[in-house]
Amino acid sequence: EEVSLEEGKRIAGEVLERLRSAEREDGQLTNVPVMFAIFRENQREAVVPGEFIATAVAEPNEEIGSWQNISETHYLFPSQEATESQREDAEVFNQFKEDINQFFENYVGVVGEGHYRNGELRSLHIEIPITFYSKTEVIAFTQHVTDRVKQRFPEELDVEIQISSPSGQEAL
Repeated sequence: EEVSLEEGKRIAGEVLERLRSAEREDGQLTNVPVMFAIFRENQREAVVPGEFIATAVAEPNEEIGSWQNISETHYLFPSQEATESQREDAEVFNQFKEDINQFFENYVGVVGEGHYRNGELRSLHIEIPITFYSKTEVIAFTQHVTDRVKQRFPEELDVEIQISSPSGQEAL
C-alpha cells in the first residue's frame, strides 16, 4: 500500500503538470480544479474489487494539496475473511441467507459483497441465482426476500439484491 501511495502521488504530479501545460488547450486548464484519487486494484482472481486509498485536489493555479487517506474495504459474504474481520455483519448475512434458503426446498446460493468505509458497512450488493419455474414463484420469492431484508438489515444501509435465473434477471 505504501508503494502504491508513493507512486500514485508521483504520477498525479506528472499528470497535473501535463494537464496544466501552456500547450494543452492553450493553458485553459490552469484555471480548473483537478481531483486525484488513487485506486489499488485487487488480484485478478479476486472476487471483490480493489479500493481507493487516497484522494487530493489541485485548486486552480495551484499544486496538489494535502492527500487524504481513505479507509475502504470490500468483503465477500459468506467468507472466512468477512467472519474474522466483520463478525457481526457476517452473522447477520448468514441469518439472512438461512431465511432465504428456508423459502423453497431447493438450495439457493446467496452471495454478497459488502463495501466498508472507515470500518462501517456502507452498501451491500447481494446476488441470488434461482431455478424456479413460474412467475408466481419468482414474485413470491422476491416478496419474501424483500421482507427478510427489512427484518435483518438496518434501514439506512444501501442494499441491492439481484435475483436471476438461467433466462436472465428476474428481480432487482
